[in-house]
Amino acid sequence: MTFVNVGRFSFQKGQDILLAAFSELRKKRSNVMLKIVGYGDGEAALRAEIDRRGLKDAVSLEHHPENPQPALSASDVYVSTSRWEGWSLAICEALRFGLPVVATDCEFGPSDILVDSRLGMLVPVDRREELVNAMIYYCDNLRTEQVHANFRREFIDCYSPERVLELHARALRSAAAA
Repeated sequence: MTFVNVGRFSFQKGQDILLAAFSELRKKRSNVMLKIVGYGDGEAALRAEIDRRGLKDAVSLEHHPENPQPALSASDVYVSTSRWEGWSLAICEALRFGLPVVATDCEFGPSDILVDSRLGMLVPVDRREELVNAMIYYCDNLRTEQVHANFRREFIDCYSPERVLELHARALRSAAAA
């Protein structure tokens, strides 16, 4: 089973939180893998943390700054461990691929997107045990959760630029007619 995280390698994105939780998860589910996809000044620190935790065989850092699709399509569950966030395009992309999402319930962003349990789970930013438990849930229930992949794709499609443009155009036509 493969978890994936996409974002800048930075304190804000909380990959250190993810590595701490993933280290705990590996003690309980040794067959899991993690892809951290992105770029940034924090790469050296992430590599050092991966080494320090003995996770080199289970965690890969990948660079897909223009297109995270290869990593998303080869993964099972998306994990976002941001300390703070806006509207998360990475979460939206993961849902577009039908992936369930585990996200920290930081102020703004993830809680605005994950409004239905079929989309994923929110966990407190500062509760590693709850993050680990959410990841264990998906390890143990992935087949059941894959049933919701089309729901995730259809849900996030309502935020596509085409759909949003159509809604705005309809509103403008309605206002002009009045």
